[in-house]
Amino acid sequence: MPKTESEETVARLAAELADARAEIAALRQALHAQGQEPDDVVARTQAERALRETAEHLAFLVNAAPGVTYTCRASGDFGATFVSDGVLAQLGYTARDFIEDPGFWASHLHPDDALRVFAEIGPLFVHDRITHEYRFRCADGAYRWMLDQVRLLRDADGQPTGMIGSWTDITDHKRVEYALAQSEARNRAMTESAHDAFLTSDSAGILVGWNRGAEAIFGYAESEILGQPMTLLMPSRFHDPHRAGVARVAAGGPDHVLGRVVELYGLRKDGSEFPLELSLAKWASAGGWFFTGIVRDITERKRAEDERAKLQLQLEQARKLESVGRLAGGVAHDFNNMLSVILGHAELALEEVHASTPLHQDLEEIRLAAKRSADLTRQLLTFARQEAVAPKLLDLNATVTGMLSMLRRLIGEDLDLECRPAARLWPVHVDPSHIDQILANLCVNARDAMLAGGKLTVETGHRTFDADDCSARVGAVPGDYVRLTVADDGAGMDTATQQRIFEPFFTTKATGKGTGLGLATVYGIVQQNQGIIDVRSAPGRGTVFDVYLPRQAPRTDQKPPDRLTAPAPRGQETILLVEDEAAILALTKRMLEQMGYRVLAAGRPSEAMRLAAEHPGELDLLVTDVIMPEMNGRDLARKIESSRPRVKCLFVSGYSADFLGTQGALGAGVSLLHKPFSKDDLAAKIRQVLDVA
Repeated sequence: MPKTESEETVARLAAELADARAEIAALRQALHAQGQEPDDVVARTQAERALRETAEHLAFLVNAAPGVTYTCRASGDFGATFVSDGVLAQLGYTARDFIEDPGFWASHLHPDDALRVFAEIGPLFVHDRITHEYRFRCADGAYRWMLDQVRLLRDADGQPTGMIGSWTDITDHKRVEYALAQSEARNRAMTESAHDAFLTSDSAGILVGWNRGAEAIFGYAESEILGQPMTLLMPSRFHDPHRAGVARVAAGGPDHVLGRVVELYGLRKDGSEFPLELSLAKWASAGGWFFTGIVRDITERKRAEDERAKLQLQLEQARKLESVGRLAGGVAHDFNNMLSVILGHAELALEEVHASTPLHQDLEEIRLAAKRSADLTRQLLTFARQEAVAPKLLDLNATVTGMLSMLRRLIGEDLDLECRPAARLWPVHVDPSHIDQILANLCVNARDAMLAGGKLTVETGHRTFDADDCSARVGAVPGDYVRLTVADDGAGMDTATQQRIFEPFFTTKATGKGTGLGLATVYGIVQQNQGIIDVRSAPGRGTVFDVYLPRQAPRTDQKPPDRLTAPAPRGQETILLVEDEAAILALTKRMLEQMGYRVLAAGRPSEAMRLAAEHPGELDLLVTDVIMPEMNGRDLARKIESSRPRVKCLFVSGYSADFLGTQGALGAGVSLLHKPFSKDDLAAKIRQVLDVA
């Protein structure tokens, strides 16, 4: 080990002192050989002067040297025999403190360091020098770190005669070292506790740093990954871009990844790929430059984003269908008014024309066309959830079984129809005609998808939806449902088609082959009954429609329906008729008068209240439209009932009772006649209302 500057100075001065002593001894020996005896006083004086000059020279250099230089005994308590003046500035003590108290040095060692320090002195007698560090208590009571470099002195026979050494205050260096160690420990703790992966690679792309988060994400233990290339963690398609980026940065060029958060794909130990988020930094040290990357597994986030996008698409689809449904419902309502006029006048005309005349046949065609148009309008209202319904407690198995013969005729003999009813099926509360429409539309749709023949399966069953199931279905409510499945092995549909199949008037059939209302009608029925509809399909793999209707608990408090008087074709009562559509008002007034009723006709609610107030006799029945200007039919009925409490009410509308209820127009238990209606429908409904006690 090379000597320090102060050690070399002390050694050189010691050699000069030895040379001076040797020179004096040689001079005496020479004089004695010549028979000359020097004057003892002169010789002693010269020798002491030389010695003193050398000692002063040595002391000056030692005391002027940085740090503290000392000599001490090589045995016993290792007491100091010399301490340089630097000890005062460095430790706050004087040399006398050390020299006069042989145990001074040992007693001021830090208790935690003392045993180690004495143990480290032992090798000094083997290797002649040691360097060690320890804490020493200064005069102000504080401990400071000392770097102690010690050399053993031996005589001509090799026996230890003492020790010479130097102290250097390294407290500031130790503080920096401690702070660095704390920082490294803190950083290590942070990286080890992080869920993200912390990776470090050298300039050649070899991994040199790895934390527990990286082990959890990639599946490699630290012992098996360090020293491996970074490309081991990447799909092969990223290898060349990675190498190019490393080479570009190594040459001092820019890299688009540094300083940014980018999304890539990683490769786990098991060979599976996963999406990740990477933040990369470059840094330099004495060993060269390195890359440190923070990798976050974003698999769950991507899955959530995909699910959010799917829900957003479903929501947009639902909003679009709702918007189109409102439009369709409004158009259908207005169309129903016109159909009422056409159908009513056709029926009145038919009564005036003999059945054998061509005109009678023409009028019958008009009536039939109006009824077919009414059926089409009913489909629009079903889609818009505005159709009038009469829900009942149903056993879906019985309803489906009763439809089988009709379905077989509907789909043709070249298709195999199989029914799979589930045992002990829960009841549902739904209009039977809705089940008929669902089955008819879905089976016809399946038939058209199996032009070359195939198998059609109708199946029932149960299912319970929890919150997770409903989260992916807009408007779905957790609970028990009865399942109605219609499956075919036909052509199937792609994703783009599936996203549009419930839109009204959307069809993949040739022009004139379909209205595009079949599946829209099914969708409207399901929504109207607070149900759920799922579709699974792929090109060439057929299609499966699953319709879920809410389970209904069986009712034990049902009462038998009231017996009504048979409808009479004629009557003599007074009826107040209110209708804001002039054509319907005139037609209905004419029909009622032909039945024998006395009719007070009003085109607006205010006119109806005036007629009710001015009429001197009894007012037996109020027949009123529901949605009108000024006020709705229900409010009008309340006002008239306040002055004529015995009057009965019949409401007429092209909307359903459910829809009218949501508009606040009707309450429960009211009598409602739906447009378009025939003369016989009107006559029967009026007698039904008037004849109830």
